[in-house]
Order: sequence, then C-alpha cells, then structure tokens
Amino acid sequence: MTKQIDPLELLMILHENPNAFAEENAAIQAETEAKKAAYEAARDAADAAKKAAYAADGFFFNNVRRRYDCARCSGRGVLQQYRHVSGGVCFNCNGDAYRL
Repeated sequence: MTKQIDPLELLMILHENPNAFAEENAAIQAETEAKKAAYEAARDAADAAKKAAYAADGFFFNNVRRRYDCARCSGRGVLQQYRHVSGGVCFNCNGDAYRL
C-alpha cells in the first residue's frame, strides 16, 4: 500500500537525500523479482508433481489429448438454423461443443 506524502514533506526528503526514491524503487524491484522467482519455482514444482503423478498411473503427461472448439458450431453444441432437426444438435461434435 502506498502512503501519501505531503508535498512539503516530499521536498524536504528530496533536499536531504536526492536518491531516496531511487533506493526505494530498487527495493521494490528486488522484492518483485524475489516474488516472481518464488512463483516460478512453485509453478515448476507443481508441474513436476503433476508429471510424476501421471507417470505413476501409467499415463504420460505429454500424451494428453487437447479439446478444440467444434468448427461447425463454434463451440456451442447446437446450430440454431437447424433447430428443427434433432433440436439443432451439431452432428459434428454430437452436441459436446468440442472435438478431440
């Protein structure tokens, strides 16, 4: 949370120490970099745990099939212009709204 500084107080701070805000900015940047590094380390650890869990089950992480929105119904599962035929269910994706 940023504290508000009175303009007169700001002038006094800058007069006493012209590098005061540069030092504070460097400290904030260092803290941000430390948080970013911690986040990336936690993310990598979570990914490694997922891969290990999938490998333990005999399922390889890299073989996961991805879902793609159906090209015919644009991921809706129904086609309004064909609602008079089977309620408009898309026959391409069988109403699931995605293709593997």
